[in-house]
Amino acid sequence: MPLTILNFYVVYILSVSLLQAYLCIDLKLLGIAFLAIAYVIAIYNSKKVVIEKSDFIIVLLLILLNIFYTFIELRGTIFALPTYILLLSLVLSKLIFPYISPNVFLKKINIIYFIIVIGLLLEYIILLLFGTNELVHGLHCNIPGVKGYRFLHNVTSTILNINAGGLNSLMLGAQTASQLAVIAATWYFFKNKNQKNVVNTFLLVLAIMMLILSPSITSILLLFISITFIFFIYISNIYHERVSSFYKAYIFSIISILSIYFIIELFLFRYPDLDYVVSELIMVQLEGFNSWSISEALLGADIEKINSSFTATEMHFVHQISLYGLVGVGLFYGSIIYYLLRVLKLSVLMHNKRLMLVPIVIIIMLFIFGEAHYFVMMRAGIRELFAIHLAYIIYQGSSANKYTNNGPSY
Repeated sequence: MPLTILNFYVVYILSVSLLQAYLCIDLKLLGIAFLAIAYVIAIYNSKKVVIEKSDFIIVLLLILLNIFYTFIELRGTIFALPTYILLLSLVLSKLIFPYISPNVFLKKINIIYFIIVIGLLLEYIILLLFGTNELVHGLHCNIPGVKGYRFLHNVTSTILNINAGGLNSLMLGAQTASQLAVIAATWYFFKNKNQKNVVNTFLLVLAIMMLILSPSITSILLLFISITFIFFIYISNIYHERVSSFYKAYIFSIISILSIYFIIELFLFRYPDLDYVVSELIMVQLEGFNSWSISEALLGADIEKINSSFTATEMHFVHQISLYGLVGVGLFYGSIIYYLLRVLKLSVLMHNKRLMLVPIVIIIMLFIFGEAHYFVMMRAGIRELFAIHLAYIIYQGSSANKYTNNGPSY
């Protein structure tokens, strides 16, 4: 049963966004139905489910905050998506991972990233041969909750003078392609270190090529963050080794400097100068909080107040704070960070490569940092992909983790 649920979940992740765009229907009810079914199965197997104090406290706080927003402030179910992501992660951590080996899960994740990377390649070939109009015509949709295929400006195409718009990611929605390319590259970097072969190397290079062929400011920033994480992990591993082994650190440093350079160049390509970015995009949004009361800053404000306070919408983190307040944002991201810190305490994190905890922790952080600009992590398919990563981290850091790490290396 757990493996069947996991297989269905993988299919759902890779198909829901594409189906939404093709049918022009918001299919979020499918995700809620899946969560409800998984919850019922977990209740049925309640004797085998271990609920920890932290899980209980987080669920209780989520319920209380939703009651406050819906019935006291009368702002509707605005906190439903963050609640859905955390509840889904918790349910999956109790329902799937106690009954399957890490190898089974990691193979499913590998299938997802394999299909995503190959899908980006096929999408780019279609853009080169037929242009964006063909995809927009077949997958155009503009209703609340559904982001259909749309034309995106492509810096690389402009520089190379070729006819290919920016990648959307056919399977996971508009403006997700470049971020997914970074995440897939991170995954295959570590997978290639653990199991070096031609396929893993090819997919790593292909993911990086897809990023280069269709970059965004956010994705280049995420690449820099990923490289930084990898750099510090590498330094911690070779701290006691001879200084001569630091040559790889120089390579990481050069790549990091190049990443910063490309970030600056992308900003300057799109905007007049960096002063404009700071004053017109960042400060304008932060200044919107000047007239807010303490209660609005802590618990968020209604839509009219938000619309009158902010004229620019370039920073999605600001939108989340304005909608949920510091309390709501703190509960959502604080819960995620708590689970990450809990698993980071495990001595197995740095030494047992088979669990692939390091890349999954980094990927979760990339999902979070990706929310700074675009509304990505809350979209159908992406949120479920994020949730299954978080569920794995929740289980591996749980005291209920009974799995003995035997068997061949992944």
